[in-house]
Amino acid sequence: LKISNTQACEVFLVRVIPAREGVGAAMTDETSERLAREGLLVKCWEDRRVRVPGGGGNIQKAWWGDPKFAWRDGAGCGVWCDEQVSSHVDGTDAIVASNARIGCDPVPGVRKILLIELRSVVAAQDVPLYPRLFETPDAVPSAPRWLAFVRHAEALHNVDSAFDQRANTPLTDAGVAQARAARSGLPGQTVQSADLVVTSPLMRALQTTAELVSETRVLVDATATERWAAPCDGAPRKSEMLPELAQTYREWEGLLSIQNEK
Repeated sequence: LKISNTQACEVFLVRVIPAREGVGAAMTDETSERLAREGLLVKCWEDRRVRVPGGGGNIQKAWWGDPKFAWRDGAGCGVWCDEQVSSHVDGTDAIVASNARIGCDPVPGVRKILLIELRSVVAAQDVPLYPRLFETPDAVPSAPRWLAFVRHAEALHNVDSAFDQRANTPLTDAGVAQARAARSGLPGQTVQSADLVVTSPLMRALQTTAELVSETRVLVDATATERWAAPCDGAPRKSEMLPELAQTYREWEGLLSIQNEK
């Protein structure tokens, strides 16, 4: 409390944070060395991945910050992050040391380190060996997987407004050529490598998809229709559509189960 000669006063509020048990001056490099000798220390540099023996439940303390100020909590030093680290240890008992995982950046511009003190030493035979081996790339949990959504190439209503009033317009010859050209290029290769291709029950979308893929899994989704602008954007009636469907379309998931007689 500061009182001036004019009796005006300024109040300074100071937050006092109680010392944490086992934390403070004692948590020094010497402490880290002792934990390392006892097999109770895990270190991981920023943006690296590390395994935590025993998983999140085996974490006694975790700290994230500037390696020059290891185990120190405060501005410019680091933060305690036991709960954050424990909650982000994945199914392989590993975690990526990053600001995103910890939830903050206590020392911007500095390459940080994650220090973890374990509750107990976990014998090597109690945890799986790493790296894990997989028979195919698709079996790797981190392998890229994606969906491809196919709309349509040029259809009749795109070139002649008279077809705006016709429901379920098909592709033009130019549209078929566009889809076939895309199949042999990067667009086609990308769609064909997707785990699942989702398309619309509109004829122009079915035609485009058939030109792009052959063995890829396809799902026809009744909700994947056009934004309504004219009758050409309306979904066809199932009974009217079925006679026109090629066998290829009938084999795709979802198409024959569509309940649509509106």
